[in-house]
Amino acid sequence: MQNILEVSNLSKIYIKQPVVDSVSFCVTPGTVLAVIGPNGAGKTTLLNMICGALKTTSGTVRVFGLDATENEIAIKKRMGIIPERQLLFDQLTCEEQIVFTASLYGLSLQTAEMRMQEMLDLFQLADHRHKRIGDLSQGMARKVSFICATIHDPELLIFDEPWQGLDPVAFQLVQDHLKQFISRGRTMVITSHNLSVVQNIANRVILIDAGRIILDSLMHDLTHHAKSITDSDYPKDLQRLYLELIDTRKHRGVASWLKQE
Repeated sequence: MQNILEVSNLSKIYIKQPVVDSVSFCVTPGTVLAVIGPNGAGKTTLLNMICGALKTTSGTVRVFGLDATENEIAIKKRMGIIPERQLLFDQLTCEEQIVFTASLYGLSLQTAEMRMQEMLDLFQLADHRHKRIGDLSQGMARKVSFICATIHDPELLIFDEPWQGLDPVAFQLVQDHLKQFISRGRTMVITSHNLSVVQNIANRVILIDAGRIILDSLMHDLTHHAKSITDSDYPKDLQRLYLELIDTRKHRGVASWLKQE
């Protein structure tokens, strides 16, 4: 089975300080990978390099078997992206923003309008379709970003804090829609500090700190992997395990945490 995503020795250095440090991993089709870690761990930088939004210092990214630097447009047509900071045009209406984005993915106007109507209804935005993006609340704008990222039914979704700014109803709508993608075998890479949601939706987790992978595990094997690097009994949930691992890292130092191939 061909990997959907291959990251090899990826690094990003700012002023001699590595933000992402020789990160390598592969993602197979149907995987829902959660990348978690403290603030400043390098999660957003990593996703931005995978998406082609940020130039790498070294290393390679391959998506759908293609080199990401040489096939950027072809890859992005098959990928859906929600960055941490929303990339929407304040002067456009919701409808204009969605149709414009759909055209970039090669959708016909008829297909774009049909899918847009379905998703505006789903996310309870139909009454706001003619509002300018700049006049929307943060949560509404986030829902527009989600529609733009998924209107072309992408094979790979890269979401950086997709639930950011959403109220409980919108939060659940987004989660349910993501689960529909998962049920169709789509592949996802997400970051989130909401670890209860991560545990509910992801089947694999990578924990990074100081730009390095310190844990890479299938979700159902998580406690088995964690036992070798913590002194306590198995934590029952991802949030407790995360706190255990971060606390252990602070006490033991970096060397013993480096991922062993």
